[in-house]
Formats: sequence, structure tokens, C-alpha cells
Amino acid sequence: MNPVPIAALMLCAVVQATGALAAEPVPVARGERIRVTYLMETRPAIVTGLCEGSTAESLWVAGGATGGRALEWRAIRGLERHAGRYGHAGTGSLIGLGVGLGAGIITGAVMARESQFFDGTTSAVLVGSGITAAGAVLGTLVGALVRSDRWREVPLAPGRAPSQP
Repeated sequence: MNPVPIAALMLCAVVQATGALAAEPVPVARGERIRVTYLMETRPAIVTGLCEGSTAESLWVAGGATGGRALEWRAIRGLERHAGRYGHAGTGSLIGLGVGLGAGIITGAVMARESQFFDGTTSAVLVGSGITAAGAVLGTLVGALVRSDRWREVPLAPGRAPSQP
């Protein structure tokens, strides 16, 4: 008996099994926050709500502006699950730093020209540094307060629902 055909068959079976596992969609749990993009007549629409369940024909979404609704799988163009919220403290601090630096340079230049009590250069540097630091701190606080949703795509085969847990 030749071991080459048996090894080739085993290799084909492993490759096919791995491909099937990789193509299997990630399940969406009942009660999970989801965002669905679907075709409504001729234009895309987006519904955000809680997954109430699904059948082979449709996905039930509760909440949002429309209350609850069933969306047909063949009309769904995208499905995303909520992956938490995040702040923008880093972006806010960079924007605040830039704005503070610009305001500090302008204020420092005006003070350096019109100061009668201090050396013009010293006061310009002190005021410019203070305003820059204040802008960075204020930008960090504002950025930390601004929160955004993070979404992860759920892969869908065309016209097919994701598997349920």
C-alpha cells in the first residue's frame, strides 16, 4: 500500500476543515448591542439596537428610533457588534497643546513688546509656556470627556446569518 495517496487525502481534509473554520462567522449573542446596515428600498440605512434573536430569514433588532423590527438577511449589507467606548484624551491634549502654543506665542510677543516691568524675553517665555501648558491640560480634560463607540465587524456570508452560540 502506497502512503502518498493517504497523506494527500489527509492533507486535503485538513485544508478543507481549516477553510471551513475560517469562513465560519462570529456569533451574535441575544441582548448584544449591534449596528446593522441594510438596504431600505434603494438606499442604505443604519439601525442600532439590541439583538433580540434571529431566524434563517431575518434578524430581530430592538431599540433605536423605530422600536423593534425584523430585518431580512438578504437586505443586510453589514453587521457590527459594540466593542466598548473610548475617550480622546491623547487627541485632545495634542490639539490643546497646539492651540495653547499658538496663543502663548502671540500673547508672549505682545507682552515682550509692551512690558515695562520685566525683561521682554523672560516674560514672553513664561507667559507662552504657561498658556501652552494650560491649553494642553484643558485639551486633555475635554478629550477625556468626549467618548466614542467602538464597533467590530461581524463577517457575514452573502444572504446568510451568522451562527448562533
